[in-house]
Amino acid sequence: MCQSGRQKLDCKLDRHKSGCHDDELNRQVTARVNELGQESAVEPQRLRIGTAVSKPWRNSAAPQVSAFDNEASASWRPRVVPHRGPAVRHDDCSFGATMAAALRPYFKKRDFTITSEPKGGAPSKAGRLSFVVQKHAASHLHYDFRLELDGTLKSWAVPKGPSLDPADKRMAVHVEDHPIDYGRFEGEIPKGQYGAGSVIVWDNGTWVPVGDARAGYCAGKLKFQLHGKKLTGGWTLVRMHDRATERQEPWLLIKERDEAARPASQYSIVEAEPGSVLSNRTIANPPPRAAKQAASAARAKAPAGRKRASSKASAKAAPAPLALPAGAKPAALPDALVPQLATLLTQAPADGHIRHAVFHGLRDDKPARSIVREPPAPAAAVEAAAKAEAAPALKNNAKVNATSKTASAKKAKAAKTATSMKTAKAAGETTIEGIRISHPERIIDASTGITKLDVINYYLDAARLILPHLAGRPVSLVRAPAGLGGQIVFQRHAGALHISELKELDQAIAPDLPPMIEVDSFAALVGAAQANVIEFHTWNVSKNNPTKPDRMIFDLDPGEGVGWKQIQEGAELTRAFLAEIGLASFLKTSGGKGLHVVVPIAPKDGWDTVKALSKRIVEHLAEVLPDRIVAKSGPKNRVGRIFVDYLRNGFGATTACAWSARARPGMGVSVPCTWDELGSISGGVHWTIANVHERIEERDDPWRTYAKTRQTLVKAMAALGVGRAAA
Repeated sequence: MCQSGRQKLDCKLDRHKSGCHDDELNRQVTARVNELGQESAVEPQRLRIGTAVSKPWRNSAAPQVSAFDNEASASWRPRVVPHRGPAVRHDDCSFGATMAAALRPYFKKRDFTITSEPKGGAPSKAGRLSFVVQKHAASHLHYDFRLELDGTLKSWAVPKGPSLDPADKRMAVHVEDHPIDYGRFEGEIPKGQYGAGSVIVWDNGTWVPVGDARAGYCAGKLKFQLHGKKLTGGWTLVRMHDRATERQEPWLLIKERDEAARPASQYSIVEAEPGSVLSNRTIANPPPRAAKQAASAARAKAPAGRKRASSKASAKAAPAPLALPAGAKPAALPDALVPQLATLLTQAPADGHIRHAVFHGLRDDKPARSIVREPPAPAAAVEAAAKAEAAPALKNNAKVNATSKTASAKKAKAAKTATSMKTAKAAGETTIEGIRISHPERIIDASTGITKLDVINYYLDAARLILPHLAGRPVSLVRAPAGLGGQIVFQRHAGALHISELKELDQAIAPDLPPMIEVDSFAALVGAAQANVIEFHTWNVSKNNPTKPDRMIFDLDPGEGVGWKQIQEGAELTRAFLAEIGLASFLKTSGGKGLHVVVPIAPKDGWDTVKALSKRIVEHLAEVLPDRIVAKSGPKNRVGRIFVDYLRNGFGATTACAWSARARPGMGVSVPCTWDELGSISGGVHWTIANVHERIEERDDPWRTYAKTRQTLVKAMAALGVGRAAA
């Protein structure tokens, strides 16, 4: 079906006869259309259901809507143009029908005196089209994929949900259009209503069609880009051949091959991120309908005074009555229930047992296969660890009573880690994701007591966050085989390393060097940590376009005598100047002394041009703020000042990746932040391996707009007089 402006042509409108009356439906739809039809060239009375809809538009006087206006402005706002002959047809579609007709099936299936589902909604602002994916636990769990087009949400039911793997072609059944407001609907559809069950907004955002959206929709091949909180990159909806006449058209939803694609064997986004983007709610898979019916039959009782024969099947389905515990006596329920409150323990119970489980939700911080049964630790080791932690706790009892919930969580995690360390030490080794972890008890940082197992546990927790920053880029590794007190190895190539799933890239990236490497999977990340890798440093390019950087990085490196407040001011000044020349920037801690300011750019200019511009930016800052910023490296040049390091933008240069730990005493972590958080950050090592876990658990992504930011250097180069380097 095709839509134009806020009107849609239902190709079967000719079946409506003048004697057809649907007053209630007309009232509901027309009320909404009157509100939206003000901007349309079509009179509201023509949007009613019946002959008044179809008959006049079969004549040549009907308005016709053009395809998207894809000129230089990249605007795709529909525009009405005079009719110039017969209606344009795309397969079974022609332009010029009503939104009322498009929503008619939706209204006919629902009783709005019972269900709270939306009745309408205004289209998005010009130049923006919304999309939503709703997780819907009806008779079977499925995902409703909806794209806004011409005033309604085009909808497909996807039984298995979206997949980031281009090899997965997910069935998507074309269903009725929904009103725009449905994109914000969460809640329960009452029993007995169409689609009864729970609904959450699993993902939402905007979408951009590739080419003419209406033509693609009508032809059965719609290509588009998604900019959502979970789904990004290129996608295609394609109708299956020779099946367009079926009652519900079968389509396929397919992920395009791009940077957002991921193999299904490594990652399932519907399993890893099950919750709502609006409320964090989750919904479970409902039991199969047959099981529901069997359970209902088992609960049903035979009418009084009648005996009913039961088959073997029904006898098996009926549950056996529960036996009462010994000594139990029948009693009436109390008028009110009083909760049994927990009591704060000052020491372990006499029997040494504490057992209390609380369900917080399914964890999404690591793949399910990495959650394995932990082997029991020797009693002596557990008791020793408990005594070691109990001693300072008893000594500082007053502080313990005042400890916050956050500190308690940290202490609990520390106890768990200590037990794991003792277990690993006793066993000599452990296995994670099939990878043997040797010497897990080895001390990596003597200043904090952090062990190799702690480092591995950190990367297990941070895997879902760091892998998107590692995948698709050449990476260099910083290894500490003997801990931070031993030799530190900076490694660009695989060499003699044997790391599971570590990839060697095309040597064309750096023809004069051995192949560069890539870490793009959970197994490779864990394998690298087993090989004593502490830091992951990435290039500023994608492996698929290695001659055109896609970001600039400015490393604020303080000299002797520079305080943290001065570093914060330097970062804010750098951000302000970048904004002045048309470049948005993002912030992260370095995990060391300073801060990193990251500027995502469209990969259109070569290494030399990008480096020249970054150098000129720093030189300008140094000229304007000579008492604060210096453009020359070296300790003597930056005493009391900050060196804004632009050298990270040259060919082959690298920077510590977001979420990488640092091979320095204290073991800081480079953590993405919002600019609003800058004032509350205490230093470049605000987060360390020991305290970063709560940050990992936060749901809000401080860089959520990073992937969507694709800016050119044209304005900045013109402002600073930088020309393009010769290719």
